[in-house]
Amino acid sequence: MSYWPETLERAYGACEALARSHDENVPVASRLLPAATRPHVAAVYAFARVADDIADEGAAKDTMTSRRASSARA
Repeated sequence: MSYWPETLERAYGACEALARSHDENVPVASRLLPAATRPHVAAVYAFARVADDIADEGAAKDTMTSRRASSARA
């Protein structure tokens, strides 16, 4: 049973997939949080990660395209 609309559920799923694919510490540490909080922490992590990639690479379009491709494979 989902607490969120389908599109929001997919968005949180993409954030969690991004966190799992880029860092081992975030998924492991998030297990210490209440289950209801984990998707929100993953969303904050995903935002910070993408923002950092944009700042480092300077190309938002390329970063988002590669993220979408990675999420599609997951």
